[in-house]
Amino acid sequence: MNPNPLFCMFASVMLAATSALAQSPRWILEEVFCHEVGAQLQYVTRVQGHGGLTKVVLDNLPDDVDVSDVQVDLPTGMKLVAIDQSEGVAGPSSDLLSMIDEEKALELSMALEAALLQSLEQEQRFLEANRGIAGSNDVLLVDDLDEMRHYVAQRHRILAMEAVELRESLKSMEDQLASLREAMAPWRREAGRGRRLLTLVLSGTGQGELTLRASTQQAGWVSSYDLAWEEGTGKLQVERYAKVIQSTGIDWNDVILNLRTGQPLGEMVGRQPVARRTLLQSSEAEGGMGYCASYEWVSSGLRDDRARAEVLQGQGAFASNWQMTGSKPVSVNGNANPSRVWLDRVVLDASPRWEVRSGPSDAAAKSCHTTGWMELAMLSGEGRVFRGNTMVGGVPVNMPAWGDSLVVELGRDQEVRVKRSMLQDESGTRRWSGKTVVTQMRRIEIVNDKSYGVLVDVSEAIPEGPAMQVEVDATAGGAWNREVGQVEWLKQAIAAGETWTADVRIRLVLPPGVRVSNF
Repeated sequence: MNPNPLFCMFASVMLAATSALAQSPRWILEEVFCHEVGAQLQYVTRVQGHGGLTKVVLDNLPDDVDVSDVQVDLPTGMKLVAIDQSEGVAGPSSDLLSMIDEEKALELSMALEAALLQSLEQEQRFLEANRGIAGSNDVLLVDDLDEMRHYVAQRHRILAMEAVELRESLKSMEDQLASLREAMAPWRREAGRGRRLLTLVLSGTGQGELTLRASTQQAGWVSSYDLAWEEGTGKLQVERYAKVIQSTGIDWNDVILNLRTGQPLGEMVGRQPVARRTLLQSSEAEGGMGYCASYEWVSSGLRDDRARAEVLQGQGAFASNWQMTGSKPVSVNGNANPSRVWLDRVVLDASPRWEVRSGPSDAAAKSCHTTGWMELAMLSGEGRVFRGNTMVGGVPVNMPAWGDSLVVELGRDQEVRVKRSMLQDESGTRRWSGKTVVTQMRRIEIVNDKSYGVLVDVSEAIPEGPAMQVEVDATAGGAWNREVGQVEWLKQAIAAGETWTADVRIRLVLPPGVRVSNF
């Protein structure tokens, strides 16, 4: 609802002048609709009308909630007379309350340990004060003086050892308490942070469920993946997650989480989320120059913007209206620390490929390729890559153009070895022209130590520049790709235990004064 200024003035007058029957119902944050930037929070409670005016208060809302964005669904028989917002102070979060409980438990344990240590020290002093009892003429309860001396000495040792253990335990708990209080400091400051407080004035005699929806810009999400390649299976296991971040300072506990990439068509709820802006970039297309759309992340004010900027790319035709409806309650903390929410698991058919690039590397780079992503609503995001139970590393996961394969880099494969050798290297400067002529003959060998055949893409970079003459001849079907400046051997099949060999002859004629380094 969007009240006009006169309505707001009327609301303020009504709130100040009426003696409405106040209710303090229990509000539940039931459902969250989270966009790439921004979220809509849905609260529910039960109200009871009494024929007059009823005032209902919802506190502890995010501090950027605007009354003009609020939507209210009322039970039958009730009307909204006025709505107003004010500032409140946040109470402690569930995380802070948990840490306070831990703090109290530590303090109690320390007090008990300190009391026990004091008791041990008192017993030690008693034994010390009565050390001469064995030499006195008093009547002893223990007849054997040697046994008495042995008992006292043994008891001294036991008490000393127990005292040392107690002091070490106390020191450890003191360190734990110091660390805990350091971690609690920002939470305690957060507990005093301002919050929005909404006051609703209702009329009527109806009763039932009241639903209130409010928007915040202090939330967002990106796609996250665990990509696992199982050797020898031809399968890529994809576990999909949502990396949800919200910095409202209010925890989302056991909510139904719905994920969206943009404002759904035909729905006008609160402020429009500003997730991305479209840029036009020049690109070569069939028939001449054209333009393609790409996306640039717009800062949301969240602490994780840098990570978002790295992983968010163009998402495809369905990106503006993709959504996932939650079915199981989840919890997301409100301190801007990312929460990874599991979505589902899929298994895609994939084919392995190996790539050998020019350079000092002694092993091929392995990757797997799949087109199965097109059957799923997969969005660009961040990913963790696994080979079996070994994590290779974290990489951006950018969805390719429609029809292309999604390529997942799997790291170096030491079982596909690369050997390079220089068969001939001649260079010199022509006296009459000052030009430098470089002539090289290189050999590339790839050894397949695997028990099965592999498919390898091989490339060898060749320098090229203005006024430079380049001549390239390659064996084994190598092709000189002048556009990218490299000789290419694509999809070379190497059987198990076999060695693939190719020679390349390079002749460079350089202008006077030009040299090629690291070549």
